[in-house]
Amino acid sequence: MNINKNTGDIEINENFHVNKNTSTKEIKNINFLEYFGKINDFETYSMRNIQFLNVETRVNLRLKNGILCIIEIFWTDGVTNRLGYNSSHLDMINEKNILVS
Repeated sequence: MNINKNTGDIEINENFHVNKNTSTKEIKNINFLEYFGKINDFETYSMRNIQFLNVETRVNLRLKNGILCIIEIFWTDGVTNRLGYNSSHLDMINEKNILVS
């Protein structure tokens, strides 16, 4: 995955690019996306096992009323993600330091 800092375009892989003009139809036609349903007018689609900055991530695309409005990138192979609510403050600080470096 690459992010173009000038345009804000995100290249998930060589076949799929996301930007502010990406339509709901384009997103729904991607067969490797998981659909998580609709909550409070937001539809969520997700991709697992995306490599970004040498870490494994999950990318969530959130649409509201057919418009892409939120792109979330979660670090999935870190300690905090595995432990969830059982992670400590120190765990979060250590992971922040890893990501910053």
